[in-house]
Amino acid sequence: MRLLLKTSLGRIIVLLWLLSSSTAIAWQKDKTYSITILHTNDHHGHFWHNKNGEYGLAAQKNISC
Repeated sequence: MRLLLKTSLGRIIVLLWLLSSSTAIAWQKDKTYSITILHTNDHHGHFWHNKNGEYGLAAQKNISC
């Protein structure tokens, strides 16, 4: 019951915060936008090297076979 109360209270607080915002967030015509993408994970596994000097997912596959 306490978790339900905390969850409901949290949702109400977020909803009130969103409704109290005085500025609308929307795309504006003829305005230049820039975005920054921060890629933090190393999906290709460059940290993993095998004895043949290979790295990445191929090296992981060879080691696990």
